Order: sequence, then structure tokens, then C-alpha cells
Amino acid sequence: MGVTMEACITTYPEQMHRDEGSGLAPWPARLTTPPPRLADLYVTADTFEKDTEMWQQRVDNYWKLFRPKVKQDSIRNIMDMKANFGSFAAALKEKDVWVMNVVPHDGPRTLKIIYDRGLIGSTHDWCEAFSTYPRTYDLLHAWTVFSDLDKRGCSAEDLLLEMDRILRPTGFIIVRDKPCHCIHQEVPQRASLGSSDCRGCRAQSGIRERDDTRNLEETVAARRRLHIIFPFKFF
Repeated sequence: MGVTMEACITTYPEQMHRDEGSGLAPWPARLTTPPPRLADLYVTADTFEKDTEMWQQRVDNYWKLFRPKVKQDSIRNIMDMKANFGSFAAALKEKDVWVMNVVPHDGPRTLKIIYDRGLIGSTHDWCEAFSTYPRTYDLLHAWTVFSDLDKRGCSAEDLLLEMDRILRPTGFIIVRDKPCHCIHQEVPQRASLGSSDCRGCRAQSGIRERDDTRNLEETVAARRRLHIIFPFKFF
């Protein structure tokens, strides 16, 4: 039996139709300008602007980390595995990259905010495989994706295998998460590295940083190596 298809395009509220326009800023200002549909999610412009500023700082730190490791134009296709408002992608506006923003299927419906910023995206359940055709990725960014999976009882090992599948040879991953086994155990163990190696890589990445909610998050950065099972190398 077939499955009835549902509309996948979010419509603007009647108020916006009556106002004869979406109220969106012109490109490229719309990347950082709070869109009107924030009100649908009960999110204030101040929250949006702080989120944009926070991710700009984080992305700047990521690129400082990558600069000694990455040749120019070696990172082109990027996936933000939990995009929220799309601020990670917006922070890359000066880079010559293409970003796929992924919003969790069971989280806040922020995909319309990503569209309003002029970005591209989709929804997905990371307990399942991601349809990558026709693209693979040079960089995967996973913010609190592993702790979300842990809450749902899904396999972190399966997710790492999926990340390995969709990552290009010599591609990078950035895992930013709460200090739990998701960072300390699963990632280094599946990469065939001991915990001491993981501590070393975290120290080199600059990794301990408090976010606006006062929750400590840690970051692990790794690079895929050719022809090796679980081919991640930490730096």
C-alpha cells in the first residue's frame, strides 16, 4: 500500500498575506536579520540575534583550529546535523561553501526560519539513515546529536557508521556535546583510539566552553583517513 503524501512547503500566516509581503530583509541581510516567523515559535528577536552571535564566535574558533590542517577550498560541502535556526550556516557566509541544514524531526519546527534566512535544509531522524544522493560531505557538524540519541536509546555506533558513510575521504567531523560518554567514550572508542588520545585531541581543540545556558559543552574534531575501518584521526 502506498503512503499518502503530505505538503512539505510551509505557508505564510494570513497576516503576512494581508500585509502583502513576507517582511524578509533583502539578501544578504536576511541571513542575520530576525525573520517575522520567529513569532510562530515564540522566539524573540533578541534570542535569535544572540544565537547568531554565539555561532559566529564558535565557527571562527573552528576555522582557527582547521587552518593548519586544511588546504584552501578543501571544505566545500558541509552538513549541520542539528541546525536549530541555521546560525552555524549563516556564520559561514564569507566562506565558499554549501551547507545542508538538518532539523530533528521531533524538535522545534525551525526549518521555516532556515528557509527565511535564505538557506536550504530538511528534517531527519538520526536514528535512521540519511538519504545523501547525490552528495557526500567534507565536514559534518554534530551539535548535541549524540546526547539526543542517547535519550532516545538509539545507537551512537550506528550514527558514527552513518557519518563515516556520508563523509568524503579525508573529510572532517566536529562533535560538540555535553561532557558525557557521547564525547568521552563512544567517539574515541569507535575510532579505535584510547581515552588518553581523546583527552589530547580535546586539549588541542580548545574545547571547554560555556554556552549561554551555563551548560558545559566539549568539542571533538576528527579527520577521516583512507582505507581504515572507523577511519577517524583526532587532532
